[in-house]
Amino acid sequence: MRDLITIDNICKSLHKYQGRIELINKINNIHFLLLKYYLQVEDKEAFTIDEDEIKKLKEIGLFLFDLATDEMFEKAIDSQTKRDLFDISLNLFEQLCKIYKLRFEEFKNGYLELLLIAISCAALGDNPSKAYVIFRKYHLNIEDLYGEEIYFYAILAFLSKNYGVLSIDEKEIARRMIVNTKNIKYHILNNIIKEIYRTIIYLNTGEEKIIEDIKLNLEKTYELALTNNYYREIWIIKKIQECIHMTINKSLWYVLGEHLREDSIKSLIGSKRKPTYELWSHQIEIINNNLLDINTNNIVNIPTSSGKSLIAQICILKVLQEYKDNTCIYVVPTNALLSQVKQDLSSMFKRLNIDVDALVSGYDVLSPDIEKNKIEDSKVLIITQEKLDSLIRKEDDYIKRCKLFVFDEFHNISSGSRGLLLEFVVAKIKLMNLGNEPKMLFLSAVLPNVLKFKEWIGTDITREYSNTDCRPTKQIKIIGHYLNNYESPKRGHYDELIESGIRIFYPNNRYGNIKFPSITRHVTCKSKLYKNLNFCADLAEKFSNIGNVLVYIPNTSWFKSFCLNMFERKILLSGYEKEKLNDIANYVALTIGYDHYLVESIRLGFAFHHKRLPNNVKRIIEIAFKDGIIKVLAATSTLAQGLNFPISAIILGSLYAGSNEMNLEEIENLVGRAGRAMRETEGYVVLPIKLNPVYDVKSHEKRIFRMRDNYLYKDLSSIIIDSSVKKLLEVLEKEESELDESEKEIIRIYNSVIFDLTENNLLQTDEDYLKIIESLFYSVDARHEEKEKLIFHTKEMVVNIRNKIDLVDNITIKKILKNSGLSIDTAIGIYYAVINNLDEELDYVFENRKLNPKFIQLINEIIELPEFKTNYNGEFIYNCLNSWIFMDNYATICNKFFNGNFDKCVDFIDQEIIYKGAWYFSLVYQLYDALFVENLETITKWNSFRIFDDFCNIPAYCKFGVEDKGMVEIMESGLYERELLIKAVKTFSLHSKMDIVIPEYFYEWTKYANLVNIENLGVLISSHELEQWKIFKNLFLQDVNEYTQILSISIKGYGLYETIKLIEGDPLLIKHERDNLHDEFAIGIFTLEDKKIGYIDREYSKYIYEILEAKGNVVWVFIENEYGSSMSCKVIIV
Repeated sequence: MRDLITIDNICKSLHKYQGRIELINKINNIHFLLLKYYLQVEDKEAFTIDEDEIKKLKEIGLFLFDLATDEMFEKAIDSQTKRDLFDISLNLFEQLCKIYKLRFEEFKNGYLELLLIAISCAALGDNPSKAYVIFRKYHLNIEDLYGEEIYFYAILAFLSKNYGVLSIDEKEIARRMIVNTKNIKYHILNNIIKEIYRTIIYLNTGEEKIIEDIKLNLEKTYELALTNNYYREIWIIKKIQECIHMTINKSLWYVLGEHLREDSIKSLIGSKRKPTYELWSHQIEIINNNLLDINTNNIVNIPTSSGKSLIAQICILKVLQEYKDNTCIYVVPTNALLSQVKQDLSSMFKRLNIDVDALVSGYDVLSPDIEKNKIEDSKVLIITQEKLDSLIRKEDDYIKRCKLFVFDEFHNISSGSRGLLLEFVVAKIKLMNLGNEPKMLFLSAVLPNVLKFKEWIGTDITREYSNTDCRPTKQIKIIGHYLNNYESPKRGHYDELIESGIRIFYPNNRYGNIKFPSITRHVTCKSKLYKNLNFCADLAEKFSNIGNVLVYIPNTSWFKSFCLNMFERKILLSGYEKEKLNDIANYVALTIGYDHYLVESIRLGFAFHHKRLPNNVKRIIEIAFKDGIIKVLAATSTLAQGLNFPISAIILGSLYAGSNEMNLEEIENLVGRAGRAMRETEGYVVLPIKLNPVYDVKSHEKRIFRMRDNYLYKDLSSIIIDSSVKKLLEVLEKEESELDESEKEIIRIYNSVIFDLTENNLLQTDEDYLKIIESLFYSVDARHEEKEKLIFHTKEMVVNIRNKIDLVDNITIKKILKNSGLSIDTAIGIYYAVINNLDEELDYVFENRKLNPKFIQLINEIIELPEFKTNYNGEFIYNCLNSWIFMDNYATICNKFFNGNFDKCVDFIDQEIIYKGAWYFSLVYQLYDALFVENLETITKWNSFRIFDDFCNIPAYCKFGVEDKGMVEIMESGLYERELLIKAVKTFSLHSKMDIVIPEYFYEWTKYANLVNIENLGVLISSHELEQWKIFKNLFLQDVNEYTQILSISIKGYGLYETIKLIEGDPLLIKHERDNLHDEFAIGIFTLEDKKIGYIDREYSKYIYEILEAKGNVVWVFIENEYGSSMSCKVIIV
């Protein structure tokens, strides 16, 4: 029977199709025509699909869908045939949804019915992500629905797993339902909605007793519909029954009930950022593959956007549930990911009182107090591999208590020097038995040779899961091609004709060609001829009509050219989007200046993102792109390192990363971001290429297919994630003069690792060397002679390290140098620099808002060392550092030191201060501290004790760009944007008359204060900053300070002085007016710009005067309410 019932036999004789392939080709043809329409190519074919054919295609899809869900038929077909039936019908329904929406007036009577079929097909076809997105994209607003339509809306929301919608609209749905009627059909529909909401109760609470009741009531409702021949309702009930059955079997309660406590499961369900009610099939397979066995390591290799993060979260919950006194460490490849992962985990674990924190540093110690508090208070710590290595070297108790190490984006193990460090970190965990018999979880989207990694971690203690087919969204691969013919009628003048288009590739070796309108151009410079960036801009403009577009650009120097090209294009924006973009642009302009080309770019709906942008600018661009306000974003590969963005199309502006061609793994990791689950149903990967006009059409065809095969359709199994030690061995074989900077960095990292192992006495014998090598991933495939070569080079390095470190007598200092993460030459070099420059006791660290000038020569010596080499001199770095720490904004620093070159300014701050400065000052402080203790008996200037607090916090000041610990705490507490903090602190200091920002006072002030423009202080507040301030304010509003007294006092004389528009929360100044002849205690009220608006009611003036004169009180005054021509103020006394 199964041999006869094949997908081809099923598809034959359906309408006019001869088999599966012909039907698929027809569906893809519709997709192709719709794509032409969405790209706004001059073509009307999208509207010429015959209405009768659309109806017949809908009938075919429904027939195939019903076959796939028919209980009797299901037994007669194999799983692949069933899968094919779902895939074909769902693909067909998705295209029909697009047509129905485009031609809504024509198809509105059948619109909700089609959505019901499409969403049911996605849900029962095991693609909940697609069901969710189809509802989000195509559902009608509840306000526009009437009668039966409201029932359809609720059913669609349930089938598509949009439970949040059902919760939000529950009252409105209940209000619109038709009750107290004898109409049997509405009685059936009411029963369906009732059981839908009861199912959601189960998903939220896990109350198993209601499941059987739900099934029984739906069966009775089904019998009622059957008795009364309500065929549509019969179909709906059957699909809902099947969906509820699947939902329950995939619910967190069913899958995780035996593994996690009730409160743990509810923490996943109750997450505000990403509530999770049920799992996808492959996630269940991963859990059943010993994920929650504490004694088993797991390697998970699934595509981007397939739910790896949730796997990690469930694993963390299990570990902390079983081992309350232990900790978990979550390792991410970049600092950019720290915040994202922290927010996701904090949202989920908050209700369990599991503290989650992140350390935004590497080998540097921001501040002993800050780091100590974070580590002591958190159960889950999110860090980079550098910080993990640092904690391991220091033998931190957090590591000793660690029960789970999670390594995200683990394919980065092959990425040069940082990959080398990652490999050694894992090797140390294995070799040194670190942690409390910990489990290790490795996550990756590109790890085809997963069995090799299993062999490395331990075949008998490791389970692997690799599934490259579980991606919830499909990807459409496209080659964009252009050809430019030009001639020069006279010198310096060029007439150009550009012919361009795209080729969309479909299954079965089918493809569609879309030709773009020809472009004629006249340019007066050969460098302005049409190039790849021009074509990328054209493609970005077209694909922005479909969704968010990411244009990959390999080099930051290309961004200005890309923006100049985009200025000539037009992105479609709504009125609301234009307004939001203007707000964002104005905010960005306050940081980088109104004349920066990024500002105008943002107004037009596109932007760029790279490391040379200030953090606050990067953050707002990320938010706006994620929200779909910015439509086109040009970015380097750093943005693709795990950050989750809803990207509809990725345009590969180059196949290079910097000066090196990307390997297949890097390309796959990049393009994998196109088509985000729960946001898109498909993603587009576009590779633009230039065709040479010298060659004929046949040659062009060959090039298009060659580029497709080599870069878009390469077999992923051919990707090999190699050990970075292989590259290390190549580099060690070279002469130093032959090394480039990246190769020198690999050697420095290796030297640092060997330095650490040497000082830990782990490299004493030949067996020790071999043991270290065997603990590496490298050893899995390495030949004996390769291992011997590595041992030879390592022994040479160890001799060199010992010769240099033995010159240091102080054991504490040796330990500090070993823990620094630096190569031996740099570590020893800094040690001698400290001795040379800080051998005498420091009189001070900061004075008159400046660092001690003694640091200039210290910096000069440090920047000659390998890890810290730079083209800048010590005095320049010192001056910039002062400006940065003492809170000059970016624009001021840029104009003061970099002649307005913003990219250069940001790059300097990022590299020389935030990264290098924090690192070497961290080491300098520790060495100074150790030398101080060593020479304690000879110390005469006891003020040295006083300066330690300032000294140890310099790394944090470098990192955050602030001048005291209080501001560091404020940045850590949620006011992440330094530029906004600068304005808030200036306002607070003026309002509170405080020289030092005390966080407790600042938080209390935050509850009441608006931020306002203070032009004489250079404080200008954008709309975006007002929104950010409200978010920050809400963090503290619930806290009640018992020491705060609040008075509500009318402002006398309001309207008689300056006429200024004020609103509730605007801060005011009060001053004793000694010359007032009518009231010796008179208190005047002024704006922060010193404009008088009135005075305190005489009834309170003496009381307020006495408070002002008394010491130990802080008094703030804010606008409270306006009543016609009168105004009151709120006086806060702390």
